[in-house]
Amino acid sequence: LSGGKRVFKMAPLQHHFELLGWGEVTIVIRFWIVAGLCVAAGLGLFYAQWVVA
Repeated sequence: LSGGKRVFKMAPLQHHFELLGWGEVTIVIRFWIVAGLCVAAGLGLFYAQWVVA
């Protein structure tokens, strides 16, 4: 699939970002932000479907 080249340097995903030089706190905060955006999108979809029904 990737032609023999790794997509991520290491698993689990947070270790990939540590190898890129990101600090642990930076990784956690950014993952929280991404999770919050996903929650907001899910709630938005739920609310939109609830309004239509």
